[in-house]
Amino acid sequence: MASSEHAGWNIGSKEILCEFLEAAFHHILYTRDVYPQELFQRGRLYNVPIQKSRHPDLNEYISSAVFSIHKWMVKGGLHTVVLLIVDEKHTPVERFVFRFQLARAQEEAAGLPLDQIERTLSAFISKISLTHAVVKPLPIGCRFQILVHSLGTAPSESASVGEEPVWAEQAPSDRPNVADPTVLIDSPVIVPIKSLQ
Repeated sequence: MASSEHAGWNIGSKEILCEFLEAAFHHILYTRDVYPQELFQRGRLYNVPIQKSRHPDLNEYISSAVFSIHKWMVKGGLHTVVLLIVDEKHTPVERFVFRFQLARAQEEAAGLPLDQIERTLSAFISKISLTHAVVKPLPIGCRFQILVHSLGTAPSESASVGEEPVWAEQAPSDRPNVADPTVLIDSPVIVPIKSLQ
């Protein structure tokens, strides 16, 4: 296997997906009014208007989360990334789920030109902008969390001494039961945004 490839996709494809995830996280936080809209500035990605935070701490948190997600992609163990929006009591009120089937995607995307992949991802971003029209407004004081579901153990973190790792792996006994009311969202509204085939 060439040095630029590992676990199915070439590094460039993984970087495009990470770029997409980072933009999607910012855009969701803006679109769903998790933070004041004055905190965001307009930009473009894949020739589509997006909103990106101007707050350095928020940008660093999202950027470091995406960097860690990239490690899971390289290792081949990424299954699902969830942007979970919780209320003041830390009860989930909304979630955006990004599922990855990297091995299958490698076979299907092998012949796709880069511009076609970018057009498809731009359609995802455009649809995120429309979610506010089909879901109710969030309660005041919401926060968000980025969760990763992997197919194995977490890649090793290269945190400096005294620095906390970005991710904490849960033991199987600590993982929430899907029937647990703290994990479930009351009366969920499922809005399919787009599927990259």
